[in-house]
Amino acid sequence: MRILIWGNCYPRIGGIETFVGHLAEALIDRGHAVAMLSDAPAGRTVSTHGAPVWSVPMVEPIKAGDPAAILDAIRGIRQAITAFAPDIIHYNVAAAECMLFDKVMQSAGIPAVATLHNTLLSQGQSTGARLLSRSDVVTIVSAYLHATIPDAAIRSRIRLIPNAVPARAAPGPYPARPHVFALGRMVEEKGFDTLIDAFASVVQAHHGAVLTLAGNGPIRSALEARAAARGIADAVAFPGWIEPGDVPAALASAAVVAMPSRWQEPFGLVALEAGHAARPCVAAHVGELPSIIVDGETGRLVPPDDPKALAHALIGFLADPAAAEAAGCRARQRMAAHFDFGRMVDAYVSAYECARRG
Repeated sequence: MRILIWGNCYPRIGGIETFVGHLAEALIDRGHAVAMLSDAPAGRTVSTHGAPVWSVPMVEPIKAGDPAAILDAIRGIRQAITAFAPDIIHYNVAAAECMLFDKVMQSAGIPAVATLHNTLLSQGQSTGARLLSRSDVVTIVSAYLHATIPDAAIRSRIRLIPNAVPARAAPGPYPARPHVFALGRMVEEKGFDTLIDAFASVVQAHHGAVLTLAGNGPIRSALEARAAARGIADAVAFPGWIEPGDVPAALASAAVVAMPSRWQEPFGLVALEAGHAARPCVAAHVGELPSIIVDGETGRLVPPDDPKALAHALIGFLADPAAAEAAGCRARQRMAAHFDFGRMVDAYVSAYECARRG
């Protein structure tokens, strides 16, 4: 099949973009022709997987309410569709771009699969109805998101395909260093300020403890200042974005992974990556995370915005490396049993085939 993946901001990295990159690579490995459609500065580039990327500015014209720029976006999308001539369009839903998808698909004449990565359909019936009317198949990435859809008729038409990430090689020996690792966009929703507050207590309990806070975003400087104000600047590293191919090694260097989100995580790919790396994850009890992490077995779940509880869970794993290593091994086994990447790819190929059959 020729598959055009409408992938938000690919190749810039966030949760949707990570998903799109993994899926595209797997589809190419299976012999499919894949191209990307991305909200990014105009111009065609080539992804790291060899798939062409058509970059069309989409979000900013809609936010600005600029009719001329919106028409340019629609023309750019249609040009990409014409140039690649796909058998199927796989739209990874972003709220701002839903209107463009609606307009383009009115006349595209090409089967479409739409995948929901967020709570867009909880915003009302009209959005869901438009999305369903323009898509032959709609999928959703987590049971948590599926449950947020208020309309039972819409919910019944949506396929649940849980997210997964490719399996990794078995990690090396469990690290002796008390190293905590966190990864994500540096925005308020991710709760990294709570992690820094908690880590001040961790350092008091483990004087050699270090925290790596990887990623970037608008509050990075505020987080750096917060670490300095807590007197732990020397113990907290801010390396910036880590390339997807380097994430497994970064996780393997950690004794424990932290996900202190305060928003309802629609999924939480970092928790999957931690499991594949055989590292326990301490996470906030929000969104889909309780479906990934089994509290007390593969990690710990704590209330969001609770630095004391977060610190207690982190200290517990750092104080007992044998228990932490055992929890990490159980997490890796859970990933293989419940979040198999091959099964996820199979499910999307099945969705494409169903959409083409009509």
